[in-house]
Amino acid sequence: MTDTCDLPTTDADWRDPALIRRLLTTPATWAVVGLSNNTARTAHSIARFVRHRLGMTTVPVHPRAETVDGVRGYARLADIPSAEHGGPGPIEVVDCFVNSSRVGAVVDEAIAEAERLGIRAVWLQ
Repeated sequence: MTDTCDLPTTDADWRDPALIRRLLTTPATWAVVGLSNNTARTAHSIARFVRHRLGMTTVPVHPRAETVDGVRGYARLADIPSAEHGGPGPIEVVDCFVNSSRVGAVVDEAIAEAERLGIRAVWLQ
């Protein structure tokens, strides 16, 4: 996997302030699972914050695969093409805005797609 944001290559302690700081300050692409055009949803406002305040690129992931703020959406992480196949580049972080009954499946999918997409972290809201 690409180490573009200088994250540890071993299991990191999720409470490590330095790791969290790097995730939030190093420009990267975040897949926001649960992001749709519904502006009343928290995923929408957080994705805008991540883009505009943190400077990240966001990729919407939602069953309707909606284009959000001009960015093509995908129904699942597995549907995002890798950078080699015209995709949005490495997906460094998967940010989850789904019901707790569904989040386990999203984490499993992120793990399964980690090498192909370059996923380095999963952020649970």
